[in-house]
Amino acid sequence: MIGYLCATPFHITAAITMQCGMFREQSATLIVMNHFPVDEAFLGRLRETGLFDEVWLFDSHNRTVLARGKRAVQALLPPSLLRRLANST
Repeated sequence: MIGYLCATPFHITAAITMQCGMFREQSATLIVMNHFPVDEAFLGRLRETGLFDEVWLFDSHNRTVLARGKRAVQALLPPSLLRRLANST
């Protein structure tokens, strides 16, 4: 059993590519996080391909302004630098 956790459209493309190639003979589940606009029609088309045994939408609740700001800071500053800055005050 293979599981794909996708947070971006690129992740979905990579999961499809890997499932069509390297893991063709294995069963797989695709979990799409709502970090980008996802509608049920899109998920339905993914299900219709038959590549994945299950296709799920995971509501990650990371849509608040505070959560987005926190993710942006974490993307720009490495965790080790953040720890040093927090400990220096």
